[in-house]
Amino acid sequence: MRTYAFALLALAACSSSGPSGPPPRSYTDQSGRQCTTNGNGPSTCDETPAPTDACTVDYPTPCWDLFPTDTGGQNLIENCAACCNATEGAASASPADCTPIVCQAPADCPFDFNTCVNGLCAN
Repeated sequence: MRTYAFALLALAACSSSGPSGPPPRSYTDQSGRQCTTNGNGPSTCDETPAPTDACTVDYPTPCWDLFPTDTGGQNLIENCAACCNATEGAASASPADCTPIVCQAPADCPFDFNTCVNGLCAN
């Protein structure tokens, strides 16, 4: 009986009603959209995403997500209108739907993409 009670106490101590993972980070893309990400899954922006390609049954929900792109030898991080599902995040995005993230310092870039090169976030 004690073991069971201890296990329940340990489980209660480990669980939390607060958010898990890192705190949200805000960023701005080159189109001026203000966005927030928690580093895991799609971002939330002040504009509704409208991907060029129609969303599919497997990825039914328009979303904003971060994608690395190789432009002229620089690995920029771009904010893209894409199609997402609840378990896998975004499928892919059309390059026409992607906009670089702007920065003045590395802290302006979301999480692991903490390099600011010529005013744009890179990794």
